[in-house]
Amino acid sequence: MEQFILLLVLTGGSHAFLPPADTECDVIQATSPCSPVVGGSVNIKLMTNAAGYKILCFKVYSQTNRSEIFTLKKEKVKVANAFENRTEFSIDTGTLKIINVAWNDTGLYVVERYDQNGKREEDIKFNL
Repeated sequence: MEQFILLLVLTGGSHAFLPPADTECDVIQATSPCSPVVGGSVNIKLMTNAAGYKILCFKVYSQTNRSEIFTLKKEKVKVANAFENRTEFSIDTGTLKIINVAWNDTGLYVVERYDQNGKREEDIKFNL
């Protein structure tokens, strides 16, 4: 039995005892799909800086069904209750962080960006 455990550790089985690594995704450059590890965290670069914008972020389930993740209005971030304990948004870096990623986090996300006058500038779409 001890030999089996030693073999398991030597062949890389020890990763089961370590926390999953953070995944970095940059939807600005969109060079590769965003594929975080379940149980880990993902940092999603949405823009270089979100200061001065109004932002609405949603997870899309269908054309008529979407769930709010967070909003940014007047430099204040409000995270929806369903994501409150595991989602952060950094205004300075324009980065969305989802902690403890779960299978049900997969899907299409849409970020609506509005300028200071309320004019819709851009829709940023990405998949997890």
